[in-house]
Amino acid sequence: MKKPFGFPRARRLLKSEDFTAVFDFRRVTRSQHFVLHYLEPAADRNDSVTSVQPRLGLVIGKRYLRHAVWRNLVKRIARETFRTMQAELRPRDYVLRMSAVPRASGQPPSAATTPQPGKKNRGKAAPAPVHLDRQALGAELRTLFARNRRKPGKSIDSAAPCASC
Repeated sequence: MKKPFGFPRARRLLKSEDFTAVFDFRRVTRSQHFVLHYLEPAADRNDSVTSVQPRLGLVIGKRYLRHAVWRNLVKRIARETFRTMQAELRPRDYVLRMSAVPRASGQPPSAATTPQPGKKNRGKAAPAPVHLDRQALGAELRTLFARNRRKPGKSIDSAAPCASC
């Protein structure tokens, strides 16, 4: 029995060629912290499963989130959002890329960001504090994926005959 909201290996982008193809297509949807690249399904794909189902790849770099714990948290939230919305999405290859650091808003600068007397700065600014709000990130990702929903009336399996046939 297949799980309707599972996230099997066939629904993931794993090969670098797949990521390169999506990035080369140059179609994007943006939000405050993320960029969602997508590639329309190719008619010459020989794998029938991936041609009618959306697939996801994630790029969350150290440049934006220094700690692996935070990067993994964002990946978990993104996978969960995709997993619950995959039945509504168009059959495309998606690559979700982080494009900005989630900053703490309205908070005073921490001791790490203020210069300390007697220390050499060496031209490098300390990173600003990162604020990861799970609900806010989930909501942002849901709105980003919602822009790629299927049109009403389209079925998931396009190879299935119509009801009147």
